[in-house]
Amino acid sequence: GRFGVGSEDYAHWLDGDGYVFALDFADGGATYCARFVETAGYVEEQEKITWRTTFGTQRPGGPLANAFDLKLKNPANTNVLAI
Repeated sequence: GRFGVGSEDYAHWLDGDGYVFALDFADGGATYCARFVETAGYVEEQEKITWRTTFGTQRPGGPLANAFDLKLKNPANTNVLAI
C-alpha cells in the first residue's frame, strides 16, 4: 500500500490507500498485477495530504483546522475473492 504522500507520512499504517493485487500461479510460474483503488481522495492526494483519516492522520492546519471537520477520507478497504 501507500503509507504517505510526498515527504509526509500517514499517522497510522491503516490510513494508507487501498491497494489490490493478484498473484496467479499457472504453467509452473507466477504473475503479479497490482494497482491502487482510485478513490477521489487518492486522486486528490498525489502531492500532499489534504484529507483527515480514520486512524489519526490530520490535514494541514493543526487541531483547529481539523476539530470540526467531519469529512473523512475513504480508505477504500477492499477484499477480493477469486471464485
